[in-house]
Amino acid sequence: MAGKSRIKAQSRYAAFARHYVALQCNGAQAAIAAGYSKHTADKQASELLKKPEVKKVIQSLLAGRIEKLEITVDRVLQHVAFHAYNMENSVTDQLRALRMLGEYLKLFSEDHAPGDLGVKYIVLDMPRPMRTIGSGAAALPQLPANGNGHKNGNGNGSGPHD
Repeated sequence: MAGKSRIKAQSRYAAFARHYVALQCNGAQAAIAAGYSKHTADKQASELLKKPEVKKVIQSLLAGRIEKLEITVDRVLQHVAFHAYNMENSVTDQLRALRMLGEYLKLFSEDHAPGDLGVKYIVLDMPRPMRTIGSGAAALPQLPANGNGHKNGNGNGSGPHD
């Protein structure tokens, strides 16, 4: 008897996955269409979407659809960029497309730092070499005094060492 109930569950999982993709990822509606109760559809959808068997079926269905439509990141970015820089679009369309590009490039992050560009660096805390006596600032050549007795050129006495 356990074998029949497992087969029934698998067929309901597959039905849910097909409806989920067909209904544009609406879990509650997919659960209802697959035969689950309207009252528990949200909870059932949430639980079904956690199951590896359901995830696998959904991924295969979506992958086929994406391949058929030839959806790629490059192609999407090309179209968004076209709308962002096409002067014949309305201002609203251009701004929306520019915002999408900016978000993709992470230009609007809170710290205003560019996104991860793949550059990694390592800072090593290495000990400094020992200094010899007379190798510090005192060993630097002295600036010649200008005509007014000041070492800096402005003559107002507001140099860094006055």
